[in-house]
Amino acid sequence: MDLNEMNADFTTIRKNQGFSLIEVMVAIAIISIGLLAIGSLQLSTVRGNASGDRNTQVSIQAETRLEQLMQLSFGDPSLDPAGNSFQVVNGPYQETWDVTDIDFDGDATIDAKQVDLTVRYTGPSPQSITINNIIPRP
Repeated sequence: MDLNEMNADFTTIRKNQGFSLIEVMVAIAIISIGLLAIGSLQLSTVRGNASGDRNTQVSIQAETRLEQLMQLSFGDPSLDPAGNSFQVVNGPYQETWDVTDIDFDGDATIDAKQVDLTVRYTGPSPQSITINNIIPRP
């Protein structure tokens, strides 16, 4: 048997042995890094969804309070600028609104009221929203 035949036999045997330990360790490292990246992405997604949910809840709370204020009569004490600043605590939400009288035409009569409403979520990861609205005199 000459050297070329022995080399060919060795190559054939080598191909049939499977993966080396280094190849397996590299594959495990690559898979581990990929799984860690996917886990991190999943955690980030869950946090983003929770933040979006809080934003939605704060917006709904602000819209509900603004609708309540708009249903009040023009002379209601909750819309009296002399009583600024109004505050209501509703669970983890803190609602604050300021009222300003508006005289559009300068004739010394109040034509409308501007309401600046701020709702703050005071739980974990606090968030807030401010809505400005004008309520015209009926």
